[in-house]
Amino acid sequence: TLLESAELPAGLNSQVIVNDRTAGKPGAVRCGLARLGSIGSGTAEGHGVDVVVLTDADVVTHPDALLLLSTSFRGDARLGLACGGQSFVAELPASGKVPDSGRDQPRPAAGLYDRLTARVRRLESRLGRLFSVHGQLLAWRAELGLEPRDGIAADDLDLLLQLRSHQRPGGAWQVRLVPEALFYEQKTPPGP
Repeated sequence: TLLESAELPAGLNSQVIVNDRTAGKPGAVRCGLARLGSIGSGTAEGHGVDVVVLTDADVVTHPDALLLLSTSFRGDARLGLACGGQSFVAELPASGKVPDSGRDQPRPAAGLYDRLTARVRRLESRLGRLFSVHGQLLAWRAELGLEPRDGIAADDLDLLLQLRSHQRPGGAWQVRLVPEALFYEQKTPPGP
């Protein structure tokens, strides 16, 4: 499969598993989280998993996105959940890879609404109270035990609301945007 042959940064590995839970994204995510917890015994956190990252199959992440998300969590003990920065493009590369820099970058395709909501996310993030998280590239601390629930349409919002119900010593968990942890999403053309 594509995932098994993907080039991953040093220290990261991947494994393709079969969803033995309920159909749909929440079931697939819970299946993956259960698999992390079943490596050996105990919880995912007990097996060196500090941060869980959720991404969608229809996006391409920048080569440094996972490292930038991980660094954000290491740098701030208050950070409970973070999402990457969305970049709408006209077309995703067929290779599934986005170059670090240069002229082969995907052509931007964000509209006015996309640019306005990006500004709102940056403002919310500065306050540490990001509400409009991106489920396309979302990360949280494994120790929190967050899992999307069936029957909730937006798994990213569900995870955010679950985090808000957890208290951390010394105050509330922070939710932030990590704009440098870019993911690219093809902009759906207007029309039916």
